[in-house]
Amino acid sequence: MFEPFTGKRPLPVQLIFLRSADAKPSEGSVIDSIGFSVADVAAKTKALEAAGAKVVAPGVVVDPWGTKIELVNDVPGRGFHHVTLKVPDPDATLRWFTTNFGGARTKMSGRDAVRYERTYLAVIKGDAMAPSQGRSIDHLGFGPRNMNGEAAALKAQGVTFTAEPSPMPNQFGHRTAYVEAPGGIRIELVEHATCTWGRAP
Repeated sequence: MFEPFTGKRPLPVQLIFLRSADAKPSEGSVIDSIGFSVADVAAKTKALEAAGAKVVAPGVVVDPWGTKIELVNDVPGRGFHHVTLKVPDPDATLRWFTTNFGGARTKMSGRDAVRYERTYLAVIKGDAMAPSQGRSIDHLGFGPRNMNGEAAALKAQGVTFTAEPSPMPNQFGHRTAYVEAPGGIRIELVEHATCTWGRAP
């Protein structure tokens, strides 16, 4: 978890780690990499290399499990910073995300991006990328306050659901669903249904 919960949205920014014996590297997938903002990119690169990561470019490493990680020095936003998608049509992908999940179009380190508060979703051009499911970065996630309302709105926009909203919360108090963005970007919807701040007003 990289941001304190403020109540402004249903769930704070999180990275969730799941065990998988056969996950493939993120490179080559439509979800290419994740990024962190640090005070000293060179020093953090050396520290990650010492911890077992492979340096593949200045400020870019691949961890021992195949996840590509980019390091930037963005002073206002330390910690988890961005996700990079590699897609055939960056503009169409950004339009899809802003239409269905909001956010503000912007630039991030010279890349076209959508900004969600402190987190950027950046896009670069790439052809014949593999779907994200089964990769070390398996999916993205958004936390709607009202799962049923959000699902209805997404379906009205023609969004493909690969798993319908669960009728009841799971053991963690979540209702979940999965949708797929163009190019095979897997997205989880998570409604934290058992908490008062997770319910629709």
